Amino acid sequence: MQITKIETSIADSIMPGLLLVRIHTSEGIVGCGETYYAPHAVAAMIHDWMSHYLMGKNPLDIEAHWRFLYERATNFGSRGTELRAISAIDLALWDIFGKVTSQPVWQLLGGCVQESIRTYNSCGGPSYGGANKEKKTHTWPGHGSVGNQGPLNDYWSAVNEPVELARALISEGYQALKVWTLDFAAHKTNGPLHITHKDITRALEPFQKIRESLGSNIELIIDGHGFFQLAPALRIAKRLQEYDILWAEDLLRIDCIDTLADFRDKAGIPVA
Repeated sequence: MQITKIETSIADSIMPGLLLVRIHTSEGIVGCGETYYAPHAVAAMIHDWMSHYLMGKNPLDIEAHWRFLYERATNFGSRGTELRAISAIDLALWDIFGKVTSQPVWQLLGGCVQESIRTYNSCGGPSYGGANKEKKTHTWPGHGSVGNQGPLNDYWSAVNEPVELARALISEGYQALKVWTLDFAAHKTNGPLHITHKDITRALEPFQKIRESLGSNIELIIDGHGFFQLAPALRIAKRLQEYDILWAEDLLRIDCIDTLADFRDKAGIPVA
């Protein structure tokens, strides 16, 4: 079996940041992969050189292909466009392997570890992906807009009706919810160096309302999208302590391990 064709598709009308990848084989099996953000750049990376290497190769040599692409791509850094391209290709190759063996990929990767897992609701919506019908600003993620009220827009509900959203999630069996209500503060200052007490209060207002109305009936998670440096991240963490959160995710960028360790030691909250 050989790789015969690689296609990419950008779903502009649904989620402009999403890139879909299809890898065709000589046996007629097609593997599907995907990645997110700057899809035109990632598609160019795939077609400019990665596809030339992959054409005619055995799609089941997944580890060999990953190592070849990774070792050459990381000459230019260990993340970014190259890594997103490799990720999409890797997903598609594993999809082919699953179809060849008539097994789900999770089974091929080692199988079931436990019978059930806890789930949380990541409070997104159409505005998070930046669908064309939504108002946009030039920021990431979610283009900085909470969007409009609607049955699928948990982002809007988390900001404007957090208690109602939390109640609905509890009724559906969710045990936790995650919000990214700090984004506006980072966009507001166009940088990660400072956050005001007022902006932290505004960002954490959904947590305050949920705790006052529902107590500890639902776990709370916040995602900072890596927008902040150590000083403002610690300031945010101090205010988060009163809400007994499940974790704070990516308040800092992942560039410096020492800074992340310093934050973990001083934050006084669970970090992820």
